[in-house]
Amino acid sequence: MKHIASQRKNLIGRNGNLWMAYCAGANVASLAEAFNMTEANAYRIIKQCERDFPPEEKDLIKKRLNELLDIVKAEAMEIALAPPKGLYAPNGKPLPEVDNSEKLAAIDRVLKIMERYSKINGIDSAVTHNVQVSAEAQQATKDQADKTEAQFKTLITPVSAEVAAHAARIGKGG
Repeated sequence: MKHIASQRKNLIGRNGNLWMAYCAGANVASLAEAFNMTEANAYRIIKQCERDFPPEEKDLIKKRLNELLDIVKAEAMEIALAPPKGLYAPNGKPLPEVDNSEKLAAIDRVLKIMERYSKINGIDSAVTHNVQVSAEAQQATKDQADKTEAQFKTLITPVSAEVAAHAARIGKGG
């Protein structure tokens, strides 16, 4: 029980407020400015709060945030998929153009919601790939490059001779 109490200590006060604002969608730069600190310090506090949050509660909050995003995304998708609205002249006469600004704004909102999904669920985390190439593969690649270079030289020589001959004809006027 003492462990949970110490974990919650970092989630109250300024750090807790910063954490809640971050969870609500604020970015690190705006949080740093709002809380009068460097971006590095704001990021450090966010990471500390993430580590200190009890896993059971983190999963519950993640689930609720995903549910909220589902609702908001459904509303935005409804607007994005609706037919565009017509435009009207000041005298009330319909114009042949349509207004897609509402649809484009809704599409932009859907994309931002998808970014939040990725952030909440850790999908946007960087992945490190460790690739090792064997000496045999390196040699095979070098051999292929040498072969390609040799083929290239045999192709360039005849073309260069043709270009030189053509240039000579043009230079003589004919």
